[in-house]
Amino acid sequence: MSMLRVSIVRCSVLFLLLLLALPALPAAAADGPIAWVILDTLKPGKGGDYIRLITENYGPTLDAMQAEGKILGWGLAEKANADGGYTHSGWVVYPDWAAYQAVEDAFGAAFADATAEDQARITAGFVDATEPHAHQIRLLRSVVLELAADAPPARYLMTGDWYAQPGKEAEVRAFFQHARPIFDRLLADGAITGFGLYELELHDGGSSHVTWFTCADLGAMDKVNAAFAAAEGEEPSAEQIGALFDMSAHRDSLWQIRHTGGGGGGGGE
Repeated sequence: MSMLRVSIVRCSVLFLLLLLALPALPAAAADGPIAWVILDTLKPGKGGDYIRLITENYGPTLDAMQAEGKILGWGLAEKANADGGYTHSGWVVYPDWAAYQAVEDAFGAAFADATAEDQARITAGFVDATEPHAHQIRLLRSVVLELAADAPPARYLMTGDWYAQPGKEAEVRAFFQHARPIFDRLLADGAITGFGLYELELHDGGSSHVTWFTCADLGAMDKVNAAFAAAEGEEPSAEQIGALFDMSAHRDSLWQIRHTGGGGGGGGE
């Protein structure tokens, strides 16, 4: 097992602890921002073309909307651990559904105003870069969203996809409430630059919960592991995990951030 795989496996428990760190709330109380997430699998050698296609054709509009407060942020990332799943991801975070509609309208109008040549060029660019039928768009609702105020740009994103057992959603959010302060301390100490939890806004057959944290360098993984090792004996048992989740479907992913809103280049383009 590679060192990267060992680190990701250890992070499974960390993500679970974050996921279970929340007080029980009714589903209707989840009124945080909405994340539009695109997942693509690219053809070999097309990563740079894909990033440029999005940043050059959509980036200026997204940056302007972020500056105006119409969106909270956006970005692009490339998967660092090759696991047979999607290779690239992009996201736009909206304050609410009204903002989502406004952005959709703006892009629809911009595409309609584009020349036929530009429309054909953009469409051909995506067809050339992406694998057909290996594409998904998800709409997620943020339950936890914490970002450091004065942190260096995030270069890496760790995500965990979790599949709650039927009827266990409330228990998922109530279990292991002690974990949230650990992530708060890691954020305050600068070990990580943000963390959060998403639940499905629209049920799409995918994971029921997505956990995440960002960091400026992979040395943060050691600090996260150490923080939870200090809480030895407080981790959930295999029986508790199995009662809450279908672990056969669980997936952890490490992403290298390639671009963020406002012109940030992340780990390089």
